[in-house]
Amino acid sequence: MSAATLGKIDLDSTKTLSITDSKDNTRETSATQLSFTYVFDGKTDYDRFTEEVKKAGLSDDYTVSSMDIEQYEQSLVPIDNLSKFAKTMLIVVLSVSAVVLVILTIFNIRERKYEIGVLTAIGVKKWKVSAQFAVELLTVVLIGLIVGTGIGASTSVPVSDALLSSQVASQQSQQESRRAQFGRDMQGAPGAAPDGNAQSAKPNTDNIQGESAEPNDGKQSQSGMPQGLQRASNAIKQVNATVSWATIGWMLLIGLALTLLASVTAAIFVMRYEPLQILADRS
Repeated sequence: MSAATLGKIDLDSTKTLSITDSKDNTRETSATQLSFTYVFDGKTDYDRFTEEVKKAGLSDDYTVSSMDIEQYEQSLVPIDNLSKFAKTMLIVVLSVSAVVLVILTIFNIRERKYEIGVLTAIGVKKWKVSAQFAVELLTVVLIGLIVGTGIGASTSVPVSDALLSSQVASQQSQQESRRAQFGRDMQGAPGAAPDGNAQSAKPNTDNIQGESAEPNDGKQSQSGMPQGLQRASNAIKQVNATVSWATIGWMLLIGLALTLLASVTAAIFVMRYEPLQILADRS
């Protein structure tokens, strides 16, 4: 139904607002405030609703927000930080492991240089010698994967919980610092109450339970504190860290990639060796 029809059945609340455009021209207009309740099955439906509201013509002066969604996202901040830290550590560990494995392979080939010369001198193809090194490397990598999987499965939960606890403590410390800073700023603000809390300068606009459309510059509670600082996040305290088959599969692929890198390095050195020169140098 139209806004006029809503007005006739007294379902709206009309207020006079002053609007200033980009050229500092001020005009007064009447605005109708309506309250709605939307219930969604999950965050995906909420995101789709937000996109549809913007496509329907919601002005850029308004934002669609949800207290539940904001608290949910705040609770995921420590998890996101832990995920970034884990990815960074994984990249560093894999890079160092690749370098160390290549260096150990080079030293191993140099130590067994005479063996390579004897094998090639009696007619063994160089590619077979290279394949022998690849099999040895693959055996070591598989043993390492088995041992590492067992250790990781037993220590993943306590280590993850400890790292998550540090992230939660860091986030709470930052929130307390922002609250303290905001309180000091509000004490010196014009129109502040004696207890340091400034009164809200703007009334709430279209309130939606769970989702609210309100001006970008009016996000203050009646106590003067921004909504983001007023609500403490219910951070997740524990992580269900488990070693799944998918994780084992990725570890196996990474191990094969490292084995292939070391095997290529071994093959390059084996192909460069001349058996007769090696035996001559040995004698």
